[in-house]
Amino acid sequence: MKNLHEIRSVATVAQLGTLSAAARALSIHRATVQRHVDFLEDLLQTKLFVRHARGYTPTEPALELVKFANRAEADFNRIIYQMRERATAIAGKITISAIEEISPAINAAIVDILRAHPTLSVRFVCSSDATEIDFRTAQIALRAGERPSEDDYIVRNLCTIQMGLYAAPAYVAAHGVPKGPDDFARHAFAGPLTHTQNAGIFGWFNTHIPPQSAALISNSAAALEVAVLNGTCIGFLPTFRAREEGDLIEILPAQDDWQFSVWLVTHVDLRALPKVKACFDIIKTRLNSSNLVTYRSPL
Repeated sequence: MKNLHEIRSVATVAQLGTLSAAARALSIHRATVQRHVDFLEDLLQTKLFVRHARGYTPTEPALELVKFANRAEADFNRIIYQMRERATAIAGKITISAIEEISPAINAAIVDILRAHPTLSVRFVCSSDATEIDFRTAQIALRAGERPSEDDYIVRNLCTIQMGLYAAPAYVAAHGVPKGPDDFARHAFAGPLTHTQNAGIFGWFNTHIPPQSAALISNSAAALEVAVLNGTCIGFLPTFRAREEGDLIEILPAQDDWQFSVWLVTHVDLRALPKVKACFDIIKTRLNSSNLVTYRSPL
C-alpha cells in the first residue's frame, strides 16, 4: 500500500510514454516521476521501461503494474460510490438503547420506524443502567436522570415520568394496606438496586423500608413490576402503568422526587447520518404523543 504513489507514476508513464507527460498528468515534478520509476525498478529488481529517443516503452512487468493500478482505481471508485450511497440511504442496521421503564413506547416507535423504512434493521437493547451511553454499540440512546452533559452529545428532553408506590389487589387482600411507615416492617417491598435507577426512590426506599422487609431488590424494572402486579410485593411503578392496570392500590401519594427525566441522546457525529436522523425524529414524535407520562417536555 505504501508504494501506490510509485505504482501510479509508473502506470502513467507506461500509458503516456514520457516522464514529462506523466508529470503533467499527475501534477508533480518530472524528477519525482523519475524517482518513482527508479525506486520500483530497484525494489522489483527488473527494468520497467525501455528508454529511447521518443520516450519510454513499458516492459511486461510495467504492464502488469498498469493492470494492477487500473484494478485498484476501479475498486476505490466502487468503494466511494457504495459509501456515498450508504451515507445517504435510510437502510442497513441501527441500534437503539433504552431504559426498561419506557420500553413499551420504544416498541411502538420501532414499529413506526420499520413501517416507514422497511430497508432498515433495528437492534433494540433494553438497558438497566439509566446513565450509561455507549455509542460504540448504540447510535441512539434513551436515558434517565440528570441531563447528559458531554459536549459532543445531542440531547433532547422528551418527558418526565412520575413513579408511584402501589400494591395489587391480591397483595392487599392477603396483607392489607400499610397504615404508615411504622407499619412497613410487616410488609414485603420491591425496590431498586442502585441509585442510578432513580435517586429519589432509592433514597426513600433505603430510608423508610426496614432491611427485613426488602423482599426483592433488583436493577430490572421488569422484575420489580412483576413482583408488584402478581401480588408478591408493594413496589414502585410508573403512574402510567398503574393507570393501564386500573385496579392497583396507591399506598402513598406520589412524591416530587419520585420522578425522572427521559433524554433522547445521540452523538453529534452520528446525528447527520440519514438513518440516525430518521429514527431520532420518529422516536421523538412517538414519545411526545404518547400517554405514558404525567408531564411532557416541549421539544
